Formats: sequence, structure tokens, C-alpha cells
Amino acid sequence: MNITAPEEFKKVCRNLVQDLDLVASTPQELMLVAMLGVEPQERPAIKAFVDELLSGRYSDDQLKDIWWSMPSDIVFHEGKGVVTFLRMLRDEVEKEG
Repeated sequence: MNITAPEEFKKVCRNLVQDLDLVASTPQELMLVAMLGVEPQERPAIKAFVDELLSGRYSDDQLKDIWWSMPSDIVFHEGKGVVTFLRMLRDEVEKEG
């Protein structure tokens, strides 16, 4: 699968480090950590990429493969986990920065 993620999305992924569960114990805390250092002007690029991923054009397995190619330490073993995370991320980027 050849899809290029924007740097803004990769920034979010880089925030998702090993042992994140020691810092973020709720979905809301996870989103706060994921969005660390993301500037308001970066949000539209993240949202556009997430919207593309959630457009229905990609199977769960493809979404898992795309996620595994990102610079994140967080692993989703099923595409459903990726979809859940992406939906939460989309909700977060739609909020005021």
C-alpha cells in the first residue's frame, strides 16, 4: 500500500511512544498526548488525511498496514483499533486549537 502521510499526521504519530499508557489512561488523555505540539494551522492537513483514511476506500487490513508504516510505537493488531483511534483523532482535530 503506497500512501503518503503528511508531516502533520506523522507528528501526531511520533507523540505515540512506548509506555504511553503510563501517562495517558483515558481516551481523552491519549488525544491530548497525540496532539502535543500540533499547531492550529496543522489541524486541517491532519483532518484531511484522517478523512481520506476513513473514507471507506481502505479495508481494515489496509488501514492496519498503513498504521504500521507510521512513526508510532503504538501497535494496533486489527484495523478496527485503527478506525477507532482515527475517529477519536478526527474529533480532536475538529476542536478549536
